[in-house]
Amino acid sequence: MSVASSGPGPDHREPSLASARRALEQGQFDAAVQQAEALLGRGDADTSAARYLLAVACRYAGDCERAEAALQELLASEPRHARAWQERGYVALKRNDPNAAREYFRHAVTHNSALVASWRSLVKLHGAAGERELAEQAARRLDELSALPREILAAASHLNEDRLYKAEQICRDYLQENPTHIPAMRLLAEIGVRLQVLDDAEFLLESALEFEPDHELARADYANVLIRRQKFTKALDALASLVAQRPEHLPYRIAKAMATAGAGDHEAAIAQYRQILEDHPDLPQLHVSLGHAQKTIGDMNGAVASYQQAYGVRRDFGDAYWSLANTKTYRFTPDEIDGMRQAEADPT
Repeated sequence: MSVASSGPGPDHREPSLASARRALEQGQFDAAVQQAEALLGRGDADTSAARYLLAVACRYAGDCERAEAALQELLASEPRHARAWQERGYVALKRNDPNAAREYFRHAVTHNSALVASWRSLVKLHGAAGERELAEQAARRLDELSALPREILAAASHLNEDRLYKAEQICRDYLQENPTHIPAMRLLAEIGVRLQVLDDAEFLLESALEFEPDHELARADYANVLIRRQKFTKALDALASLVAQRPEHLPYRIAKAMATAGAGDHEAAIAQYRQILEDHPDLPQLHVSLGHAQKTIGDMNGAVASYQQAYGVRRDFGDAYWSLANTKTYRFTPDEIDGMRQAEADPT
């Protein structure tokens, strides 16, 4: 005679990521913690995924200290793990530390700009901190992402987490059915840029602008691809309407200066770089770009000063030291050599 079971009994199978995720989804947080720890102890699992799952389960179980420790371990080995930064933000919120949470969510969207939940949190946190402009920027980005089809949002997330071929396949499948969808075309073009297939990216963006000539973001992407392809005069033409529309927008100002230098008008580019640096002196790459333009016209003293300003802004900015070395005549001071050694020894 058989006896009917009154419910699912304990799972005696060896834990897996799937079973740990299932426990988490079913609200069995302690079980999820135990299974994630067993996976990490076993040593043959996906350590990154197991550690992330452990952190999430610990937070839901109310053990924020353990969650934070797991996230710190994960980020020590994978500092660009966007979802780990996002989870760290949630842990900070649970600990009632909005300042830390705001910083962690900002790290998250820096590494994966398609994380809707992080942008939503940033809207609230910037607003509560009185940071109106940042709150508005986050709200605009949240609106952009919320308007995307589910497939394209997923592709954007894959792209930001370096799963390029998965992102590409999703975009191509979507464009088969929606051939004039500008966000999908922009995303596929960005994948082309990442894969260094710049001619395809240029063609895609040209096509997007034929469908929608006034699409600001597609035009900005197009100008940047033209700069990468060293089509500087064409890039300046593409940038003209953007700069006229938003003359103080930093990315457009920088792109115009780069294209101006590339087109050979170095004096004009130097003037543009200096104007930008008056407003934004904390951009080390811009100091280096200014130095390159000065070096091209023979102003070696000016170039050296610009390269030094670059590492003055960020001590570990390698391009600044390389550019100084590349003058072929510069001799580093003992302090500069110590600075390079300290930066090189930093595990991050």
